[in-house]
Amino acid sequence: MAITNFSRNYNRRVDIIVGVFEDDDMDNAQGVLQGLMDEYVQVLTNPGSETMVVEFGDSFVDINMRCWVNGSDYWGGCSTSTCSPR
Repeated sequence: MAITNFSRNYNRRVDIIVGVFEDDDMDNAQGVLQGLMDEYVQVLTNPGSETMVVEFGDSFVDINMRCWVNGSDYWGGCSTSTCSPR
């Protein structure tokens, strides 16, 4: 069995799970979350970012925010002072 070293890839994938109430408008929720990712220059446009419903709970729905960033942005972390809006 071969071992794959993903840390040598220059780009890193970021997955953030956000819960919303099941009664909320899912298209709107996904649009808002997509807009948040689209705001930042650290989020790469290729491959593109995306949102997807990943789990249904008793009264909530989990939405995955998935995007890609440069490795230096991933490992260096990001705060409101270091992340730059587009």
